[in-house]
Amino acid sequence: MNLKSLLALVIGVCLSRLGLAAPPLEFTAEGELTYRVLYQGETTYHIAKNFRIQRSGNRWLIRTSDQLAAADLDHFNLYEETAADGFNLYQLTVQDVFAQSWQLLLARGEPELPDPRRLTVLGKVSAGVVPVETTTGVDAVWLAYAATPYFDGITNGHVRTLQLISPQFPELATVIASWRVEPKFPRVLASVDYHNDGRTVVQTADAPDQIKPWPAPYEHGFVDAKYTAEVFTNLAGFHVPLKFSYTTWWPDYAATNRLVIASSVEGRLTRFKAGVNGAPLLPKFPRTALITDQRFAGDGVREFNYTIPAGASWLAATDPKIDAYLRMFKKNPARPLPPPKKAAP
Repeated sequence: MNLKSLLALVIGVCLSRLGLAAPPLEFTAEGELTYRVLYQGETTYHIAKNFRIQRSGNRWLIRTSDQLAAADLDHFNLYEETAADGFNLYQLTVQDVFAQSWQLLLARGEPELPDPRRLTVLGKVSAGVVPVETTTGVDAVWLAYAATPYFDGITNGHVRTLQLISPQFPELATVIASWRVEPKFPRVLASVDYHNDGRTVVQTADAPDQIKPWPAPYEHGFVDAKYTAEVFTNLAGFHVPLKFSYTTWWPDYAATNRLVIASSVEGRLTRFKAGVNGAPLLPKFPRTALITDQRFAGDGVREFNYTIPAGASWLAATDPKIDAYLRMFKKNPARPLPPPKKAAP
C-alpha cells in the first residue's frame, strides 16, 4: 500500500469513529460530450455524445452513445460500453447495420433500440484498467470520474498513455505524467499532463515504421495531452466535475512549427445520484457477440476470438472454455474459431 492509500485509510477510520464517515463510493453520473478532430486549426470531424458512468470503488462501467442527430451515418454505433473490474478492461460496441431504421424512429419520435436481430455486437477484453480510446469519449469520462485508483497506484510517474500505440512499439505505451487530485471526497482528478518524450513513429512507403525524434524544438519533449476538471460542483455529498476537457496536441512542424490541437473532448455533467442500484458493472450482451481476447499477450498469444451468446456472462481467464480456445488457437493460429451453430435471437 502506498503512502496516499494509507493516508486515505487512516483518515477514513478516524472519520468513521467520529461518526463523520464519507458516503460509500458509489455513484451514477450522466452528461454530454463533444468530440472534435482538428487539422491545422480546422475541425475535420465533430460528433456529440451522451455518457453515463456507474462507479463502485475501483469498479466502473461507462456507456457512450451518439446523439440522435448523428443518425444519418451509414454505419451507426448505437452505443459503446467500457468497464473495469480492477484487473481487466471490458469493451463492447453495439451497431445497427441499418442506419435507416434510426431515421424512421426519429420521424416517429420513437428513439428506441432497433430489432436486436439486426444488431452487430463486438467485444474485447484485455488486461489492465486504462481505456485507450479515440472517438468514444470514454477516456475523458474515465479521467473525470474513475481514474484516481489507477493514478494512486503509480509510484514512478510513468503511466499508460491514452493514445493508440502500435503493439510494434511497446516502449511508447508508457509516458511521464504529472497530475493533481482534488482532496474532497471522492478524490477525483483535478488535472493530468501527459508528457511526450520527444519521439514519434515515422511512416514511409519504402521502409518499415521507425521511432525517430520529433524535429526541433520538440525533440526534448512536450505536453501532448492534458485533462482538466474546469468546474466542480457538490452533489449528494460528492465533489465532482461539472465541466471537464481532454485535449491532445501535435507539432505542426510542416507548416507553423507550433503545437496545434489534434483532438478535443469537452464534457458536461447533467445528472448525478449516489449509488448504482445494484447494477452489475459489466457490459451486457443483447445479441451473440464476437469477442477479441487480449489477456494472454504475456503468454505469447496476442489475441484470439470466440463468441458469447446473448444474456451470457463474460468468460473469466480461468474458465475451462478459455483454456480450450487457447489450445485451439495455438494449434492453428491462422484458423478463426467457428461461429455458433445457432445465433441467439
